Amino acid sequence: AAIINNEIQQGKIIVKQVPKKLSLEINNNNLHPGEIEAIKLAKTIATDYILLDDDEARLHAKRFGLRVKGTPGIIIDSARQDYIGKKEARVLILELNRVMYLSSDVLALALEKVKS
Repeated sequence: AAIINNEIQQGKIIVKQVPKKLSLEINNNNLHPGEIEAIKLAKTIATDYILLDDDEARLHAKRFGLRVKGTPGIIIDSARQDYIGKKEARVLILELNRVMYLSSDVLALALEKVKS
């Protein structure tokens, strides 16, 4: 939280509110309110991707025509753009797999994409 607050203060992360008048129906009791708000916000602003890891949230975002990226994709992109090394990316993906569920297919694909 401290890192995120610092990035907000430096203007690297911009906090936006979802317009109250936005009428986008997402009827799903399985989604977290934050995921619903993120999907609604992504529909109101010009964005390349919405960042979601939850499978059901990702499915709903795609139904609304949004391009979705998850944490493994961010790590892969960071390695491809040389922000981090491929070895570091592999370590991060394996650590990520320890703290959140990654299917065996997603894990294998992510590790393959950051192979030396």
